[in-house]
Amino acid sequence: MRIVIAVLVILGCLAGDPARAHELIVGLSPYQDAAKAEAQVKTVLDFLTVTLEPGESALLFDA
Repeated sequence: MRIVIAVLVILGCLAGDPARAHELIVGLSPYQDAAKAEAQVKTVLDFLTVTLEPGESALLFDA
């Protein structure tokens, strides 16, 4: 989960303005226990739910 948050913060800093979801690529790690994986996915989905505007998208991949 720390990795996802770090990636989101870095991408937000690079964007200058508040990060827009269509500028995001998020890698979810399969190499963790089930509870941490579930928390990571929930965090990302919560962020995208708040951030995505109609017509925007985000790329999620197996990292």
